[in-house]
Amino acid sequence: MKADYDKANPTAKYPYPAPPAVLTGGFLFPGVGGQPRRLYNTDWKNIQPRAGFAYRIGSKTVLRGGAGIYYQSSTQGGTTTGFTQGTGYTTSLDGFTPSSGANLNGSYSLVNPFPNGFARPTGSSLGILTNVGNGVSYDPAGFSIPRTYQYSFGIQRQLMAGIVAEISYAGNFQNHINLGQNLNHEPLAQQNLAIADPAYFTRPLPNPFFGIVPVTTSLGGSATLNANNLLRPNPIYQGITDNLIQQGKYKSDQLQVRIEQRAFGSGNSTAGVLTWVLSYAFAKAFETNHRLNDWNTAEPLLRELDNTDKTQNLSLSGVWDLPLGHGKRFANVENKVARVLIDRWTLAPIMTYSTGNPTGWANLNNTCGDWHSKSQSENSWFNNDKSCYTQLATNVLRTVPDRFPDIRDPSVGPFINIALEKTIPMGDRYRFVIRGESFNLSNHPQRPGPDTGFTSPTFGQLPKSQLNFPRLIQFAAKFYF
Repeated sequence: MKADYDKANPTAKYPYPAPPAVLTGGFLFPGVGGQPRRLYNTDWKNIQPRAGFAYRIGSKTVLRGGAGIYYQSSTQGGTTTGFTQGTGYTTSLDGFTPSSGANLNGSYSLVNPFPNGFARPTGSSLGILTNVGNGVSYDPAGFSIPRTYQYSFGIQRQLMAGIVAEISYAGNFQNHINLGQNLNHEPLAQQNLAIADPAYFTRPLPNPFFGIVPVTTSLGGSATLNANNLLRPNPIYQGITDNLIQQGKYKSDQLQVRIEQRAFGSGNSTAGVLTWVLSYAFAKAFETNHRLNDWNTAEPLLRELDNTDKTQNLSLSGVWDLPLGHGKRFANVENKVARVLIDRWTLAPIMTYSTGNPTGWANLNNTCGDWHSKSQSENSWFNNDKSCYTQLATNVLRTVPDRFPDIRDPSVGPFINIALEKTIPMGDRYRFVIRGESFNLSNHPQRPGPDTGFTSPTFGQLPKSQLNFPRLIQFAAKFYF
């Protein structure tokens, strides 16, 4: 077809793409053609040693530390290629006119959208020809289960009035993280030609697969196709994705502080018993698990803040047996009816706060240089002056990271949840409990991250919505017997 096309189009700007010397690759199925029945090779290296220690210094100080290796639960279930099959809708037979015809009642109309029938699952019967003409993905048989190395060291000290303080470091490192990689993208040299001239990819050409691969496949449904389909290393397929490239890594470090006091006031029954816990963590988490352009192995994996990283994390919680009723500081009454209403009230508040996740980074050219807003607000979370930006030309590769290192989504909180509980004893065996709870007591909204769509009228602004629930109040009653 190349010789015929080039001869018929001697003045064409680009010649017909040369076919590869040989087409290689195809699906192998467990238990077929001498293949083992297992989907994956057994990983015999999953040994999980762990060690820890605790050492007391004097009567009030303890050192603790430990380390261990853990393995992620294996969630790979294989692919179902050959056993599930979709049928694509053919929009055009020549690349120019609709396949449904001028009156919209012809072939491929809504009256008969699939005149050639549906593609049926073939199982393993086609062997390496399975799913030719479509995009495919696969799991290689040999892979290592992702493993995590955890380690910590801390010191705990008992202070006055039963207060215990602890400061510790906790680290986490994970490797063999799975990432997908397209192995059948147009080569970088061809991509560069398409950057200079987008028509290099989009020019229509006679389809060498038409009438050869099923018309129900992506490549076989039209007599013409765009040139980029013939420039791939293995043009008989569209994308070919290896689902288990195991080059990803994850690293997190946390400084943790915890202060708690248990049973404060237990020696003074009139004040009520209070238990409280204050915890704080300063954390950084980094991931190295993808490329900006997943097919381009010439670029290294991107190391950046994890998308769930929250640097500051604070929580304060407690349980207080309120000093109300018989023998307590307030409303100390002897009347048995009044005591049913006043005695045994418990208050349990929880306050949480954390910084927001890293903000997504728009893929734009910044001619002003600074991405930061001069005065950050919900209407200008980052510099959203559109005169500072231009969009990338067609086919240009992304070079800007996909999230900012120093701009974050709105903080998470502070949120206050609270519970108030009343217990009514009924002898030694029975009791009746009434409980009221309020979540997000202050009705604080958790705002989403800013709009990063350059063509959007709300570019750089926070959406007028919230991610969390508004204030919620609920009541419950239980009878114990």
